[in-house]
Amino acid sequence: MNICYISNSASPSNNASSLQIAKLCEYVSKDGHTVKLILPNTGYKQNFFNFYNIKYKYKIERLKYFKKFPIGINYYLYSFFSYIFTNISAAS
Repeated sequence: MNICYISNSASPSNNASSLQIAKLCEYVSKDGHTVKLILPNTGYKQNFFNFYNIKYKYKIERLKYFKKFPIGINYYLYSFFSYIFTNISAAS
């Protein structure tokens, strides 16, 4: 099964929501599913998989149009662009 998880959380970070998203995607990919995590490109340079100690890798896509955490109207635009990006990548 192909699963696409859209998150507006800044990752990697020490927030509980970011940790929960990373571990949920790892657990689902461990069961043999294809997982893609879509995140805003917040500019963090740390390795995502090393930061959360992820053993079962999955694909991470960062939307380059969002350089910081999406708030206000950008939150809705981020959701819209994530949906469009998901449909484009699923078609190809």
